[in-house]
Amino acid sequence: MYCPNCGTYNAAPAELCVICKKALPKPESIPTPPPANEIPGYPSPAAPPRPDFQPGLPGSQYSYAPPSPMSYPGYGYPAQVSYAPGYGYSYPVDRIGVARHDAGFWVRFGASLIDTIIVGLLAAVVAGIPQVIYWTNFATRYGNELGVACPSRAYYQDSNQVDVCNNTLTSIFLDRNELGGLLAISIGFGMLAAVLALVYYVGMTARGATIGKRVFGLKVVREDGTPPGFGRALLRQTLGYWLSGAVFYLGFIWIAFDDHKQGWHDKIAQTYVVRA
Repeated sequence: MYCPNCGTYNAAPAELCVICKKALPKPESIPTPPPANEIPGYPSPAAPPRPDFQPGLPGSQYSYAPPSPMSYPGYGYPAQVSYAPGYGYSYPVDRIGVARHDAGFWVRFGASLIDTIIVGLLAAVVAGIPQVIYWTNFATRYGNELGVACPSRAYYQDSNQVDVCNNTLTSIFLDRNELGGLLAISIGFGMLAAVLALVYYVGMTARGATIGKRVFGLKVVREDGTPPGFGRALLRQTLGYWLSGAVFYLGFIWIAFDDHKQGWHDKIAQTYVVRA
């Protein structure tokens, strides 16, 4: 049995609605509705607009489900009108009743700064600390030798001293294979930091927002308002970001002038940055 006040379904023996706690009509008092095709005016007209509808506010779109015979107002049951926060970013507002609430250049710039700081700290931990350890050990092993061979700039006026310093550095980095270790730790941990940064941006964008965007209440969506997913996020953060920054960062500056506040990376991945 459906409650005539709130429409909640209740088991047959119930006397009070489980939601609104109002008395339910007795079974014999419920009129038998006619078939759907005999109800005057069925299907009912479209739902009235929301009182708070304003073009430009996400969620202004409403959806309306035509009432079934048991929910027809003439028989004591309200028609079911539901309002859904639907998005359709690829369509004009006057067609779907929903306008984008796109995020502009400066708020996205602020979110990007936060993400840059987070990624920078991540890179410092992953790549910076091993480099500090390496150079500390290097100074411990070769500090005295370099101090004698390359004492200060004052000695570089002596060509013999310059030759001694160069020969010592050549011996350390080539003959004793320190160059290989330096390149390995620099390139290896540098690439690891880059991979972790990519994982951060792609992984979080695929789910809708990085930490910086969450701080400013932003999210990345597709045309239907859903998160981009891994494929679009990967395209956006790799090829898209590279193209946006390749020509004097014009692809990022484009956000300030685009009608949909899209950068080139957004257009490539068909994504939008909107207020959450």
